[in-house]
Amino acid sequence: MTDYTKFKINNRTANAVEVFVTFSKDDPEYKCRPTCLKVSDFSFLKKTGDLEGMFVLGGSNSQLFDPKGKALVAYFNFYIPQRCPVPNATFSHGKYGTNTPGIEINPFPGCFELYGIDCSHGINSYVRMYSDQPANWTCGLDNIPVPYIFNKPLQQNSGNPGVIPVNCNDCTGVTGNPPCPSLPIGPAQTEENFCTVLRSGRGGTVNLDLLEAPYK
Repeated sequence: MTDYTKFKINNRTANAVEVFVTFSKDDPEYKCRPTCLKVSDFSFLKKTGDLEGMFVLGGSNSQLFDPKGKALVAYFNFYIPQRCPVPNATFSHGKYGTNTPGIEINPFPGCFELYGIDCSHGINSYVRMYSDQPANWTCGLDNIPVPYIFNKPLQQNSGNPGVIPVNCNDCTGVTGNPPCPSLPIGPAQTEENFCTVLRSGRGGTVNLDLLEAPYK
């Protein structure tokens, strides 16, 4: 048991999958996490860009990200990097765009940890996210307890906690141009604070599961 939070990706499918990781850039003006971990902090990642890396995760295998108490802010794509949509593709390789789970863990004291699933650019995988210390993770203005989140198919995520619906780049609608103009919009969430779950605590492991089908 540690006094900081770890992160683990679990491949619940039978086949190996490429996992693409995008890290947040440093922001000295942001008091919660002015610096963040990068590709070079994880030996199993192959660097593909300044803030991007990838690795192959075998079927029924897991990969632990141990941030050793430092801030980890990262976004993940399975099968292909984020794009929308890919002409003549299969579902998993981007026929309906790509969804991007994300985490922010181990910020400075007084700041929130959070995780969520961004489907603004579409969906090419079904995922579930949860903590092995589920207490105190909440979302929304009413601080609804949320022990886990998962994404549903393309236009079925309105009312689904912790998920940004397709083409809703500000959770409750579209600001400016939609992220993936050729896909439908929403339906949007009705509350801005509904698209991520968060807590003020630390510890345990946040898990991201890649699934064969939508979680039920």
